[in-house]
Amino acid sequence: MPDLYWETAASGLLRAMPSPGVVPEHLAEVLAAGTPHLLSPGDTLCTEGEDATDLFVLLEGQISVERQDPVSGDPRTLIRIEAPSLVGHMALIDRSSRSATCIADTEVRVTALSLQQVNALLKEPTPGGIALRRLFLSCLVRQLSRANQRIGGLVSNGEDDDPFEADPNPKDRWANTREVMHITGDLHGWSQPLGETDSDRLAELSSSYIEVYDPDPTEDQLLTE
Repeated sequence: MPDLYWETAASGLLRAMPSPGVVPEHLAEVLAAGTPHLLSPGDTLCTEGEDATDLFVLLEGQISVERQDPVSGDPRTLIRIEAPSLVGHMALIDRSSRSATCIADTEVRVTALSLQQVNALLKEPTPGGIALRRLFLSCLVRQLSRANQRIGGLVSNGEDDDPFEADPNPKDRWANTREVMHITGDLHGWSQPLGETDSDRLAELSSSYIEVYDPDPTEDQLLTE
């Protein structure tokens, strides 16, 4: 693909997930190093329970994130993710198996970075390494923020409920159940407890947020990054 495609894709990712200090050109180099894949509607990107060997950058299209219901065994759609976004990043951070199955809803274009590529980039002090680390963090923050907003909405909606009401409105009950499923989708991949090594990896990622180009950043600079 031409360089312009990757720079456009990188610009889209940075608009969706602002990452301090990252310029599209550096992120474009990371994206271009991946392996492009084109999926048709209904194609599976990754499967729940399988080993995580790649980070997927969703460039075009939409995917559904599904998890098997532990009781019925039926697939449950947790959330739908539209491009641009990262997919499968948590499994690489905590080295767990895939927590859900991702299926293409539309024609989908992704670029896949192998586990080896990701691990190398996360350790590199290069512009590309810094770009990926900061994009990771921005994506994690977005997931948590979105889930927090949904939880806040559930709490505020339930403040006026009568706890002794014998027969709550079934429509409200279903709406709340569906919202909990959305929250689960927002946090898919966060179900595994972080071990010491995983916490170290998150700390390593976090350090990139204060890797500023000024060798002696002021407190105000750090707070705004």
